[in-house]
This record gives sequence, structure tokens and C-alpha cells, in this order.
Amino acid sequence: MASLDAVAGAVGIADTVARSIHHLIQIINAIKNAPIEIADLNDELMATEQVLLVLEKANEHLPPTSRDMLQRTNTLCQNACDKFRVKLVSWTKNSDDGAALHWRDRVGYGVIGRSSVKSLREQLERSKQNVNLAVGIATL
Repeated sequence: MASLDAVAGAVGIADTVARSIHHLIQIINAIKNAPIEIADLNDELMATEQVLLVLEKANEHLPPTSRDMLQRTNTLCQNACDKFRVKLVSWTKNSDDGAALHWRDRVGYGVIGRSSVKSLREQLERSKQNVNLAVGIATL
């Protein structure tokens, strides 16, 4: 029964991460004239979301050690997405919904935002690699 709990946990966390990613995608899509780094982040987020769908399909074949690794990986990915979402909302506080990014927000992003985008991209890449590794092991 413990293995069923681990599989359910991995899938449950993957679902939670996917929702967090999807929410972040919606926020980014709502920013008109977003800096290119933020707009390009959408592609990375969608690719990560697709990798999580692969995880859902392969979950029953994963060994317990892979499931544990994936739970930690997914938790880290979700935390990174949630932290970035909070920062993104604070960076766009001067911009009106549906309007172009306010110049103050654009300057604020330019000063502190690029490193946060880079950090999130690195976390997304690590998450995708870990999921692909675990799914690859499961399909051997």
C-alpha cells in the first residue's frame, strides 16, 4: 500500500505543480509588451507542463526511489514558480490590467528581475531533467 501512496503523492504533486505553472502562464500572458525574457519564459513553462503530463502517464512504473526524487523535484519547482509569481505580481503593480507594462515596472524588472527569470529557468530545466531521468528509468 505504501507504493500506492508514493505514486499518488508524486502524481498529486505533479498536478499541483502543473496548476502553479498554468497560473503563472496566465499572468505572463496578461502582461502586454512584456520584456522578452518574461515572454520567452512561457515556452519554458509550457515545456515543463508537458513533461509533467509524461510523468502522469508513467507514474505506475516508477520505482520508489524515483518517486521520492520526483516529489522533492516537483516541490522545488512549485516553490520556484510560486515565488516567481509573487515577484512578477509585485513588478507589475503599477501597470493596469490589459494595458502595456508601465515604465516604472519595466525599469524595476530591468534592475532586479532578470536574475529571477534566470533562476526560474534553471529550476524548470532541472525539474524537466529529473522527470525525464525518472521516466527513462521506469521505461527500461
